[in-house]
Amino acid sequence: MSLIVILDDRATNRQIFSRLAASIEDGVTVRAFADPQAALVWLETNTPDLVVTDFKMPHMDGAEFTRRFRAQPNLSEVPVIVITVYEEREFRLRALEAGATDFLSSPVDHHEFQTRARNLLKLRKQQLLLAKRANNLEQKLEYSERSREEALRDSSERLAQVIDTVPAMISAADRDGKFLFVNAFQTALAGIDHAAALGQDVGTLFGEEHGARSRALDRKVFSSGAALPTYEEEIIDADGVKRVFLTTKSPLRDRANAVVAVLTSSIDITDRKRAEEHLLHIAHHDALTGLPNRALWRTGCAARSLGRGAATVRSRCTSSTSTASRTSTTCSVTCSATSSSRWWHNGCSRWPSCRVVSRAARKRGNWRHASSLRFASPISSPASASRPMPAWEPPCTRRTEPTPKSC
Repeated sequence: MSLIVILDDRATNRQIFSRLAASIEDGVTVRAFADPQAALVWLETNTPDLVVTDFKMPHMDGAEFTRRFRAQPNLSEVPVIVITVYEEREFRLRALEAGATDFLSSPVDHHEFQTRARNLLKLRKQQLLLAKRANNLEQKLEYSERSREEALRDSSERLAQVIDTVPAMISAADRDGKFLFVNAFQTALAGIDHAAALGQDVGTLFGEEHGARSRALDRKVFSSGAALPTYEEEIIDADGVKRVFLTTKSPLRDRANAVVAVLTSSIDITDRKRAEEHLLHIAHHDALTGLPNRALWRTGCAARSLGRGAATVRSRCTSSTSTASRTSTTCSVTCSATSSSRWWHNGCSRWPSCRVVSRAARKRGNWRHASSLRFASPISSPASASRPMPAWEPPCTRRTEPTPKSC
């Protein structure tokens, strides 16, 4: 429902303009005033849709009324029609400068009054509709922005919680070497408060030496803009325990693709390093005595022997017995792994085993059995296993010949 204000010091004009305004459309409310000051007081609490005022009035003309009317809040967009008997351009310019929307010359044509007033009311309705839509859009945008900020904040908090549960040190530092982010796992190892670590220097966690090394690597990332190769580093935690970490440094970029921080992630590999050392110790030491064995030496000799294709290997073994039924025996065997030898060449290895044969066993004649003498080779093949074992002879040096000579 539209509200029209009529302002004229003459009662006859007020009645005529009020009837014309009421006939513009259904539901129009008209409020008429004779005093401009009284009208301004009423307009402080009421907002009309159209104002029709006379230009020539005592105490305050139409231009001054329009200026004061526009100065009030929420009235700057309300259309104003000024009715004047003056034909001079000066009066019209004064009204326009004050904020008048349209003019009507007195005496007023009734049809022109209704047409101009109806058009200005439609314009006012469109203004109100646009203002309402703009207000709705602003509210939706504000709600969407607030929702987005809340969702982003919740997402950031959840991401921070997830990062805090990861059993790895994760942090971000700026160009000055100050922490922009650090997870709870890293602060727990350093033994400091999580909130107090933000903004602190990287050297405050694990010592200045570690901090200086980390800052130097960060400068490389800032200068190159690329991630550094993964490297291992030793860190002593708050309990004095030495730990080994596998560390990676990567650049963090903004929307302009500029490096703004360095992300450092370190995975604790202390248990893995201990397991590797334990396996290495087991591989090179006897399980019962704990003494070093020859596994590493054998592996290296086998690789060299296979690379040559044929090798001459000498083996000596010495055994002593603690009982009277056994005697000390030393055997020395030299053979050549060639195809022209009558000995099966795969039976000769770089390290053949020679069992001690007692004199009693040799007298019984069972020294040819595997229980008395056996050649074992880690490089023997299934074809060589079917070949006969060579006869045992007293300790001597056998050389590769078409027919071996006995000592």
